[in-house]
Amino acid sequence: MKGFVRARGPGRWQLGIEARPDSTGRRHRIWRTVRGTKRDAYAELARLRCAVDADELAFSTKTTLGAFLVRWRDDFARGRVSIGTFEKYDEIIIKHLIPKLGHFMLSKLRPEHIQSAYTRWLSEGRLDGLPGGLSASTVAKYHAVLREALQSALKWRLIVSNPASLVDLPRGKRRARHALSEIEAAKLLESSLQSRMHLPILVLLTCGLRRGELLALRWQDLELDRGIMIVRRGMIKTRTAGVAFKEPKNGKARALALPGLVVDSLRAHKKTQEGERRVLGAAYVDHDLVFASFDGKPWKPDSFTQLFRRTAKYAKLPNMGPHTLRRTAATFMARQGVNPKVASERLGHSTVRLTLDVYSEVAPDMQEDAASKMDQTIRSGMRMLRENGGRMVAEGGKGTSRGSDDSDKPSQNEASGGGRERSRTSDLYSVNVALYR
Repeated sequence: MKGFVRARGPGRWQLGIEARPDSTGRRHRIWRTVRGTKRDAYAELARLRCAVDADELAFSTKTTLGAFLVRWRDDFARGRVSIGTFEKYDEIIIKHLIPKLGHFMLSKLRPEHIQSAYTRWLSEGRLDGLPGGLSASTVAKYHAVLREALQSALKWRLIVSNPASLVDLPRGKRRARHALSEIEAAKLLESSLQSRMHLPILVLLTCGLRRGELLALRWQDLELDRGIMIVRRGMIKTRTAGVAFKEPKNGKARALALPGLVVDSLRAHKKTQEGERRVLGAAYVDHDLVFASFDGKPWKPDSFTQLFRRTAKYAKLPNMGPHTLRRTAATFMARQGVNPKVASERLGHSTVRLTLDVYSEVAPDMQEDAASKMDQTIRSGMRMLRENGGRMVAEGGKGTSRGSDDSDKPSQNEASGGGRERSRTSDLYSVNVALYR
């Protein structure tokens, strides 16, 4: 493999080495500038030769990061993600990544360039004209898109490493996520009793659906005689296609058992909907949706959220969105001791770890109850042992029986005055027995 070293100034050396031809047969030359001694330069040249032989070097390219991101968006991301996710990718790339990082050559993008952009976003990243920067969670979303795009560049041998994987993400404060108490949930249901929002709120509370899953629910997804709901799809709002339907977030359908109250309410709701269909006649557009607009068309997600917020305000509850009810459903299951795996399946989480995060936040409120139950368990076991006349093991493996005639007699060591340790053990045992009576 041909290569050379030539001086470019005091302590600066230029390296050149021929790489393997690309898919078109065109030959490429790799250039590097090294600072240090001539020995350092030849050591770097030897390393480059090994990298070329192992096919670990990318072809030289003059593509900027901005041009690559547009290509990656159109040629790779478009066919692999839902339309809603694609539009989010497009917004992040066009409005944030390209303005801050798009001018860098793809092959020369360094971790420090990315880190600097993240720092600026945290202090001055808002686009709405308001002072302040973006949250750490928002920067993490931008990072996820950039890292995924650069990972594709690495696979395509456009870069030799992924600089985004070497960047430290900013740490943000964990935002407190609110869940309703039993009384607040009852107030919300009571205040919505005469409105169109009552049944959606009831279903969200008892089933833990996402907003899009609720609005995409069809009558064919319900088996009311069996009390079963099958979540097969979700609804999203897009800029180009309006309202669209997609598969659930974790990519899998799930079957949920419905409480009897929900089944009865759904049956009554179906009769009401059939009456609306007869009144409107041909003007009713039947999409088989359980929760639709008055004319049968899909209920737009934003409109649903606005009406939900007004309903919560009318119930004199804190400002919140429909997702609060999903979190409330998870919290209720945690408090009721539902197995996390069952709760995870019911909520449609991709992994049970997401469910355990909710359970861990509820755990501090359940500590007192757990301690009380543990106390009752231990005390009950001790009582049963005494009532059955069993022997309680003391130190040294020696048993002490409450029914023995010798139990009140001092041991030989105690009588001789050498049983101080044995006497303390006996006293400790007597105190413990008294505690469990």
